[in-house]
Amino acid sequence: KSQGAAAFLNTEAISEDNTVVLARKGIARYQFEVSGVAAHSASCATSGASAIVEAAHKIIELEKFKNADGITCNCGVISGGSVANTVAEKCAFSADFRYADEEQFEIVEKTVKRVAETVYTHDTQCSAVKVSSRPSMPWREKNLDLFNTINRIYSEHGLPPLNYRKGLGGSDAAYITLADIPCIDSIGPYGGGAHSRNEYIFAGALAECAKRLAAVAMYI
Repeated sequence: KSQGAAAFLNTEAISEDNTVVLARKGIARYQFEVSGVAAHSASCATSGASAIVEAAHKIIELEKFKNADGITCNCGVISGGSVANTVAEKCAFSADFRYADEEQFEIVEKTVKRVAETVYTHDTQCSAVKVSSRPSMPWREKNLDLFNTINRIYSEHGLPPLNYRKGLGGSDAAYITLADIPCIDSIGPYGGGAHSRNEYIFAGALAECAKRLAAVAMYI
C-alpha cells in the first residue's frame, strides 16, 4: 500500500526534545527447547540431567550480547520443571535479539546454532527455532533528505526543529525504508515509556502533532 508514496511518517511518540528516528535495529526471536533426564532430587549428584541447568548455561552465554550499537539479547521468558524434588526433564525459554544490519544478523544465526548445539550438561539436548523476525531499518540518505526537508518546512512555519537518532528497537518503518520510500520514524505526539506500564503521551500534544503533520503534508 505504500508503493508510490512520496514519503512515509510513522507516528509513534516523539521525545520531548523533538528527536525522531532515521534508522532502527531488526528483531529476531528464537524459542529454545531443552530436554534432560528426570530423576529424584535426592539422587541428582549421581543420576538425572537437569534441563533447567542446561538452559541456564545457554541463557548466560546468550545474555553476553549487550552492545547498544550492535547486537543485544534478552532471554525474557523461561519455563521448566514439574516439582521441586525432581530433576527437570524439560525447560524452554525465548531469546529476543536486536541487530543493526544483515552482517550482525548472520552472527546472531550462527550464535543461536552454536549455543543450541553446545552441551554444557551431560545427557541434555536442545533445539532452537526462529519464531519471528523483522528486518532492520538501515541508514538511508533518502531518510536524511526527508528529515532536512521537514526541518525546512518547520522553519518556514515557526515550528521547532527536529533532531535525529538511531533507534534500538524494531519498527514497521523498516519495511518502508527497504521499499526505498523516504521514511521518518517516531514523529508522533510527545510521549515516552514505550511498551511498559508507564507508556504515555501528552494529551495536549495531539493538536501540536496534527499541526506539524499537516504542515508536512501540505508542503512536501
